Formats: sequence, C-alpha cells, structure tokens
Amino acid sequence: MGEAFLNKLKTVLRKLGFTDDELHLELTTSGRVGGHIVSEAFRGESQMNRQDRLWADLARQLTKAELAKIVAILTVTPEEIGDEDEPAESPPAPRARAHRATPRKSH
Repeated sequence: MGEAFLNKLKTVLRKLGFTDDELHLELTTSGRVGGHIVSEAFRGESQMNRQDRLWADLARQLTKAELAKIVAILTVTPEEIGDEDEPAESPPAPRARAHRATPRKSH
C-alpha cells in the first residue's frame, strides 16, 4: 500500500514540473512518505512560500487522507543542500570555555 502511494505522489510531483532527479522521497516503516525536493524552481522564494505553494498544489491533486500520509517534504535549492560531490567542510574546532570563579557563600 505504501509503495503505491509513493509512486502516486511522485507522479503528482512530476505533473507539477519536478523531475525524478529533483525528488528524494522514501517510505517510513509505517508506510508514510517523507523526503525533500531539490529544485532551482525554489530560488528566490522563502521557505514559507515554497511550502505554501507545494501543499496547495498537492491539496488540489490528493485527498485529505492521502495528504495525511506525507510526513514532510523539505523544499531546497541545490545551493542550500550543497554539492554532494564535494567533501563536507570540517566543523570548527570547539572553543575553550572561559573559567569562571565560583562565588563564595557568605555565612
């Protein structure tokens, strides 16, 4: 059942103009769908606008029960997700913590 909905969701997203290369969706163990879409179509749009537009488009194509089967779909541009072929930058080294003197209790 979950696989059939995953395929239907991909079909709907393709009709909305997304390519298979832009869709990164998977089934959860409970049969729901989650993932992300990496697309130039989101460039210059706020995350809120992207989500509003995506969910409005999905609501026109899917039933309420089908929409409830979607855990989350992140909407990002290629720059926001980074180039997967390049090595990730190392995180900055932790900074030493300043030592604080413990205040003395007055008797």
